[in-house]
Amino acid sequence: MTARTRGQARAAFPRGPRPWSAALYDDAGFLFSRIGARSNKLFARALEPLGLRPKHYSVLNYLASMEGATQKALVDGLWIEASTMVTLINDFERRGLAERRPRPDDRRAYAVHLTERGRQILEEARELAEDVEEQILAPFDEEEREVLRSLLRRAAGSPAL
Repeated sequence: MTARTRGQARAAFPRGPRPWSAALYDDAGFLFSRIGARSNKLFARALEPLGLRPKHYSVLNYLASMEGATQKALVDGLWIEASTMVTLINDFERRGLAERRPRPDDRRAYAVHLTERGRQILEEARELAEDVEEQILAPFDEEEREVLRSLLRRAAGSPAL
């Protein structure tokens, strides 16, 4: 491990490494897990005032971009279990954030649409997401952030944009 790598690793552990984590500074899987856990915790905390969780946020965003998606399309597109998706959509309907509408081309399927209230909540949630992202990416300048985003998309298996 180089001095620079050690310095970067220490930045990821602001209070210093615990003995069990010091050996994992170069373990990408551990670092992804650590970053994911920290990000999820901060994001979940930020969304609490809106009564949302990170899964809600992903579904609301997907619906905003794929208006009228079926529950099956949501399950396939977001890799969320069908039963979990049903629970999320039920919660959205109960809170007035989304509604199911019959699909004219398939009477067995329903299209899910955001309501105006759902769009407003999503906009508030996006602002909170930006705040959390800023907090997490604070150690990086804008150029480093773009490189990091690109690398993360690749690591996640997403196509380059």
